[in-house]
Amino acid sequence: MNSKNFKISIDRVKDVSELADLLKDTEIKYTFFGAQKVSKENFNKKVSLDRIAMKAIFLIRPFVKDWNFSLQQRHHISYITKKINKFYEKMDRKRKKSNILTKIFYFIRNVFSWIFQTRKNWDILSLEIDPAIYYSTHQYKEAFRLNQLPKQPDKRYKNIDLYLKPTIVIKA
Repeated sequence: MNSKNFKISIDRVKDVSELADLLKDTEIKYTFFGAQKVSKENFNKKVSLDRIAMKAIFLIRPFVKDWNFSLQQRHHISYITKKINKFYEKMDRKRKKSNILTKIFYFIRNVFSWIFQTRKNWDILSLEIDPAIYYSTHQYKEAFRLNQLPKQPDKRYKNIDLYLKPTIVIKA
């Protein structure tokens, strides 16, 4: 069976749908030396989690600029953000349980990652202004035609009113 290079595949991704497809069936491993490596079956060359997060930030940021994306792109962005957040959470739990030597190596790696601030940038994008869960006025009206637009936006971002999904009310 012909193996593909996962690292090169991640670097060549041009849009969120390609990245979402590449992230399917991936696993993350925590090495003895504190590295967080993502691997995929039938691919060689593991990729660092921060590299994947930076690629995702690079691909998602243009959508956030004017909040103009389709429902299909919203689905892909949602999948990517959930997957990367799950990987970071899993690595945080493993790091807490690792031995002291691995924690030291992780700390040394982390000092260098502070320069690029990948984790901080990812947390800002995925937690504060998550494009997977907020809708612009136009998107809200298109996606939830039966629901009335709330009078107050849930959040404002660059003079764009953003709304969360309407809650489902079940009457007994």
